[in-house]
Amino acid sequence: MRRILEFGFLGAAMALVLGTVPASAQQGQFRIGVVNTQRVLSELPSVSAAQRSLESELGRYRTEVDTLERSLQRRQEALQANTALSPAARTQQQQALQQSVAAYQQRVAQLNQLAEQRQQAVVAPVMRQVTEAIERVRREQGFAMIWDAAANFVVAVDPAFDITDRVIAVVRALPAPAAAPAAPRP
Repeated sequence: MRRILEFGFLGAAMALVLGTVPASAQQGQFRIGVVNTQRVLSELPSVSAAQRSLESELGRYRTEVDTLERSLQRRQEALQANTALSPAARTQQQQALQQSVAAYQQRVAQLNQLAEQRQQAVVAPVMRQVTEAIERVRREQGFAMIWDAAANFVVAVDPAFDITDRVIAVVRALPAPAAAPAAPRP
């Protein structure tokens, strides 16, 4: 069913685009190219080098998380094994352990954020190059659109086919939608 919906959307999008294409493009000059960006990325030496660098950095993060996890596990096991603690001392140690777990979770969140930022920083220059190369090939080869076979979406389009301004003008000409009803009072 999803495949049908995708094709239906694709067909509608193509009809919309073809309806706005200049007559010369409709007479056989409308060209669509396909690129597999996953394959492009897998064959670039710069991607392999960036991935090794990133894996090295992420390895340090994983090591820190593993060390923190083992420490928490040992503390929890020691607390469970120590039956000689008074109820007040047990409660105090449980609270301290809970604080350590909260600190661990906060640190994991920080490391995940750092890892995501580093990944974006490492990948962004390569993706810029790939995008520039796709656009260059699109212009040089006279393609109106380039589809990414790996992601199933358009990655480059001839600006002459951009109907955004026309759509905005039509939407602005439509009557304003009715206001949503007010939320009931509690």
